[in-house]
Amino acid sequence: MNDTINIFSVTDDNYAPYCGVMLTSVFENNKNHSLKVFIFISKPLTKRNQNKFHKLEIRYGNSIEFINVDDDSIRRLSIANKWSIATFYKVFAGDLLPESIHKILYLDGD
Repeated sequence: MNDTINIFSVTDDNYAPYCGVMLTSVFENNKNHSLKVFIFISKPLTKRNQNKFHKLEIRYGNSIEFINVDDDSIRRLSIANKWSIATFYKVFAGDLLPESIHKILYLDGD
């Protein structure tokens, strides 16, 4: 297997099915790579959605990690009302991801 490819995305319970389809496609088309996925969420997903992502991990042998983001700290920014909160997840990804990550690919779930 080649080096690990790091990917991050943003989802919630409403978009979890679309994020799952996107990840299935990525996993299916990159079987020769080890993939580590970081998914930013502002509140825990339902058990049903968590289980679906866990099944993807097992089926493809890749890793999916959820990172809880504190929306309140983002809402306090003076420019926070100009864009969606999820936009700021992308802006602050470097601060939210583990320090060991030096390169990452952002993929939108929809």
